[in-house]
Amino acid sequence: MKALTKADVRKGNSTASGERTSARLFRALLDHGREAVLLLERDGKVVYAGSPSERIIGYDLRTAERIGIADLAHPDEADALVQQVNALLDSPSASTTLLFRARHRDGTYVWVEAAVTNLLDDPDVSAVVCTFRDVNEARLQEEERLRILDQLERERARFEAVLQQMPAGVGIAEAPSGRIVLGSKKLEHIFRFPTPELDSVESYAQYQGFHPDGSPYQPEHWPIARALQTGEVVTNEEIEVVRGDGTHGRVRINAAPIRDASGEIVASVAVIDDVTEYRLAESALRVSEKRYRTFLAQSSEGIWRLELREPVPTSLPVDEQIDLFYRHGVMAECNLVMAQMYGYEDPSEMAGILLGDMLDRSAESNVEYLRRFVRSGYRMLDDESIEHDRFGSPKIFLNNCVGIVENGCIVQAWGSQRDITERKQAEMALRVSEERYALAARGANDGLWDWNLETNEVYYSPRWKQMIGYGEVDLANTPNEWFVRVFDEDRAKLDEAIARHLEDGSPHFECEYRLRHQDGSVRWMLARGLAVRDAGGVAYRMAGSQTEVTERRQAEAMLVQRAYYDALTQLPNRDLFLERLWRAVERAKRKRDYRFAILFLDLDRFKVINDSLGHQAGDRLIASIASRLRTCVRESDTLARLGGDEFGLLMEIEDVSDALNVSERLHDVFRKPFTIDASDVFTSASIGIAVNSAHHETPDALLKEADIAMYRAKAEGKAGHVLYDATLHDHVTRLLRYETDLRRAIDRHEFFVEYQPMVELSTGRVIGFEALLRWQHPTLGVIQPKDFIPVAEETNLIFPIDRWVLNEACEQLRKWRAMFRLDPRFAMSVNFSSKQFSQGDLVETVGQILHDTKADGAQLKLEITENVLMEDAGSAARLLSQLKALGTSILIDDFGTGYSSLGYLHQFPIDALKIDRSFISRLDAGGKEIEIVRAILALADGLEMDVIAEGIETLDHVRVLQGLRCRYGQGYYYSRPVTPADAELLLRSD
Repeated sequence: MKALTKADVRKGNSTASGERTSARLFRALLDHGREAVLLLERDGKVVYAGSPSERIIGYDLRTAERIGIADLAHPDEADALVQQVNALLDSPSASTTLLFRARHRDGTYVWVEAAVTNLLDDPDVSAVVCTFRDVNEARLQEEERLRILDQLERERARFEAVLQQMPAGVGIAEAPSGRIVLGSKKLEHIFRFPTPELDSVESYAQYQGFHPDGSPYQPEHWPIARALQTGEVVTNEEIEVVRGDGTHGRVRINAAPIRDASGEIVASVAVIDDVTEYRLAESALRVSEKRYRTFLAQSSEGIWRLELREPVPTSLPVDEQIDLFYRHGVMAECNLVMAQMYGYEDPSEMAGILLGDMLDRSAESNVEYLRRFVRSGYRMLDDESIEHDRFGSPKIFLNNCVGIVENGCIVQAWGSQRDITERKQAEMALRVSEERYALAARGANDGLWDWNLETNEVYYSPRWKQMIGYGEVDLANTPNEWFVRVFDEDRAKLDEAIARHLEDGSPHFECEYRLRHQDGSVRWMLARGLAVRDAGGVAYRMAGSQTEVTERRQAEAMLVQRAYYDALTQLPNRDLFLERLWRAVERAKRKRDYRFAILFLDLDRFKVINDSLGHQAGDRLIASIASRLRTCVRESDTLARLGGDEFGLLMEIEDVSDALNVSERLHDVFRKPFTIDASDVFTSASIGIAVNSAHHETPDALLKEADIAMYRAKAEGKAGHVLYDATLHDHVTRLLRYETDLRRAIDRHEFFVEYQPMVELSTGRVIGFEALLRWQHPTLGVIQPKDFIPVAEETNLIFPIDRWVLNEACEQLRKWRAMFRLDPRFAMSVNFSSKQFSQGDLVETVGQILHDTKADGAQLKLEITENVLMEDAGSAARLLSQLKALGTSILIDDFGTGYSSLGYLHQFPIDALKIDRSFISRLDAGGKEIEIVRAILALADGLEMDVIAEGIETLDHVRVLQGLRCRYGQGYYYSRPVTPADAELLLRSD
């Protein structure tokens, strides 16, 4: 049968009846096949179309006039299709397969696959033969399959990321082998495998737990295997294991099987906690409790613990506190010795007795005893009290007691007491006996003296003279030989004691004083004596002894030093500070015009320094700071170390300005670095100031006000001082609310990020954005970072917040990179809190976020402040280098406002400096600011760093900076911080 030609098709004629029959048969095959056949002329136009084309694309191509195959294609694919067809036309007998979207009659597009053959040179055909079929459903199914696979991969990555962040060890074991095919880093830490990489799962696969004797657990004893083999759900099962490093440990396992749709067990999941330390602590607690009970039972003193059914605020007046002690104080426990002191046979008989039932509140001695306890700051040593037992018999007790204060309230008191009734009675009898015997013994104790008051002559025994370095004949028998050697500070006290006894104002003479030794040293002496009187009671003679008590006084001084002075700084400690503060408060009550102030000083970032340099270096820094602070105060002031990195200063003032001036002098102490272990260390201090007033009944109120003011100083940027006023209380209340609400803000999605563009000053082209955190509070509206970031840093909530901001910024960076053709210099800038640099996993966190968001590290800039560099230069340099290794850039934010040494700047891998807005805002006024900016630009140029000017607000700012050859900047002149959608408008218009 002769093949149809183009002419035959156009004209629709045939040359013979057989040919017509063949043509009809051929046309029937073409019209009823699954594939549509097209014949194309050399210009690509359709000259014949089989009827299946109407089924595939919705209309009959035979009715179309001069339509080409390219006219059927989707606009995005038409040009490429034309190129492929034209290439085919240049190659006789060539064939190709085309996959494209063809336009359907209903306006949609369907995927078709076309097989095209060039038969233009075949005289029997003289056309391009194209057969195409509908592959739309298969194509859509393939796209759906790929989409599902991509979604599964993202879910798997998200699951693995969550797994690695879980606080417990998690492992997934496959059936039936029991291999742990996926485990968290915490699991590796618990079992201490030699390989720290999580990818090395072989370690987990080989490990099934071992008895302490080294033999492996059998599957029925290994919870993960039991969950696989039997389907058992294992709950809180503890076993002992030998870990990868050979040490023994104890773990608690929860395991459960994982089943497929048919119910068959395919894996098991186990959550494993290391309870080794917990069990050790539990054991130690039992031992401690046993020791405590043994101590109670074996102690020779009475031991007691008093609980207050309702806490007593320490800020209340003293007498109100005492009244509450009587009403709410309950004996919680005591030992047998204590019970017997009060006439009970068993300690349980005293349990639950009210303090008001034990101590007669009508007795002033009992009230005074409690008053001394409160005024001592709830810490009383060797205090005597007179009480009565249950039968009414008087008792004299020697007491030691301490109060437990929580949240400004006393909640418990512990103490011991000794029954000294018999001893005191014996002492009283002995004292009477000594006084009776004193005159007869004539001061037989050490050096003796005998003073004839009528002749004013004094006999000094040889021992008396020897005690101060003189021979038997070296001193005259005059009172002057004695008194001239007494220290001037002690002379009045000695004269008064002698006169009081001679005037019959005291039963005997006794006085301690200092005498000058012949060798120039000083000796403490205790002189005792008795006067002999005539019938009229007039003293005519007095004799006594002199005992050297230098060693005792030195021992007492040492005890006082240890009890009231800080061992590290030799400054008064908290107890002595509070005692002197009590005196100041009491004096102010008596003398209304007496004014004083307390300054509460807390070091800034001391924990970072202590953690990075070590506690010994931290102690040396504290001692150096104390030495400098001494130079700023008067002898009459009390400078004390209150604990840790806190100092207190109590000072008399005439005006509030006195306290403010001293605060300035204290800040000057920190302007120069401290040299610790051959390294320069910078720090600063925040100072809170409180001034006394009529409403201050106790020191606690003043201390609380100074503490509030100090925290306000920290919140305002540290290295400053704040004077307390009533508005600060409202501020503290607001901060507490911020802290509470911050803990919920992330979970409630209350944070959002705005983006401020950074531009090239010469062109105005956007070359990046700075990500800026905002808080949409549900009731307070939008809160700026300066108001809540200090709270977040103080409570360590800054860590999850910073990670959230970095993740948001990187995710946005990835989206914009996919949407726009960005400038090669384009980068996202993110601020980092200085506290982040104290975390050991900072580099891993940044790397993980870059990996999860698929953001390019080369387009990420991390902004830090200067103080990060100077707190520990060595650690900062290493950490910055590790961050640089991720491809990121490092910027110093607010440059020029910190205290970094320019000599150190070149040691850090810094890419750019951001000039603080305080310099830029005054550029158009002229003055020294322009020279500062010029110097920063020159410095950056020499160190091969870029410079970005912050706070550009006017055209004049732009012109000045362009004149100084500053390349980059940001500020309201170009744009305020905007939403992501508005940022995209800026990128489209750029």
